[in-house]
Amino acid sequence: MRARPEVTSVCHTHSRWSALFSVVKGGLRPIHMYAKFLPAGGPPIYPAAGLIGTFERGEALAAALKDSNAVLLRAHGDAVVGTTLEQAIQRTIQLAFIGRLAHMAVAHGEPLYMSEEELATFSSDAAFPARPWEYYTSRIRERRAP
Repeated sequence: MRARPEVTSVCHTHSRWSALFSVVKGGLRPIHMYAKFLPAGGPPIYPAAGLIGTFERGEALAAALKDSNAVLLRAHGDAVVGTTLEQAIQRTIQLAFIGRLAHMAVAHGEPLYMSEEELATFSSDAAFPARPWEYYTSRIRERRAP
């Protein structure tokens, strides 16, 4: 987090969608409004196989992430960052959704990926989607209800 002082939270998953798009030419490109936290070319891919178990690998991962909010780990999963824990979790959920949607889209032809301008349009609307953290926590409460 030294490379990105604004980052206070990191989520790491072994999402099947991140693992899939980490080994597909072209990677995972934005295809839905939830991708507003990603660059137009999609999240970068950390190219080294294996776990991030050393200081050197951690620095290499931070270098691959650069100023993106997510990085795909080759044949492994992803790492997603945020300025809050809620933001990092929300982005992680959205990244998995984007991967699933992109996978379905390619089955129907070549997707029309989002442009930088389209991503900027969604990014400029701070209220959209409205209260996402409350939505996700309400879903958890519903599942726990007897």
